[in-house]
Amino acid sequence: MTGTGPDDAEKRALLEFLDAQRAIVLAIVTGLAQEALRTPAVPSGWTPLGLVKHLGFAERHWFQRVATGSAGELPWTEMPGEEEGREPFTTSLPADVVLGFYRDQCERANAIVAATPLPTPPQGRHPGDPAGQICDLRWIILHMIEETARHAGQLDIARDLTDNRTGLGQRYPRPRLPVMRSSADGHQRCQYRPERRQCARHARPGVITQREREWPGAASQAPNWCSW
Repeated sequence: MTGTGPDDAEKRALLEFLDAQRAIVLAIVTGLAQEALRTPAVPSGWTPLGLVKHLGFAERHWFQRVATGSAGELPWTEMPGEEEGREPFTTSLPADVVLGFYRDQCERANAIVAATPLPTPPQGRHPGDPAGQICDLRWIILHMIEETARHAGQLDIARDLTDNRTGLGQRYPRPRLPVMRSSADGHQRCQYRPERRQCARHARPGVITQREREWPGAASQAPNWCSW
């Protein structure tokens, strides 16, 4: 997208935010073992890989079916349990198929955005829009930023519960600057607010935190009480 008009500048800004959320999704699931990708982390039952497949369906639905009025074929034929919209979001498909599907749908979506003016009304319909609030491509992009960010947050929780890692792929990494906290009752609070790893240590005794892996001396200097 190389245009210089106001519409092109707005498109670039919207896609920058959407692409950033997509990248966070992929960063969070990268490095997870097959078992972790397919194991529900919360009671509702979705799995990290199943949620990525759902996001691929969302890209396909909103940018193809709703924005243009038609959607391309799926890379797999009809398979029990792999239908679009089936909850909880799980999958038995290979991880490389699901991740490839998600990346492909994102690329198709970006191509549609590049070729379509933002004020263009949708050529298809979303079943959950009886009032006709979905007015143009701009609305669809904004909704997908919201949708992707929401599910990225869920994946972040799953990753934290799996191996105690959070904030993967974030656009603006938090600086690791010491922040001293004190209170009137004499308790010592967390010294590294951006990292927020001491809370996990206190809630889950015996867990080696990310900061401790990178700085072995952190364990001996960990505060005995945490305000987070």
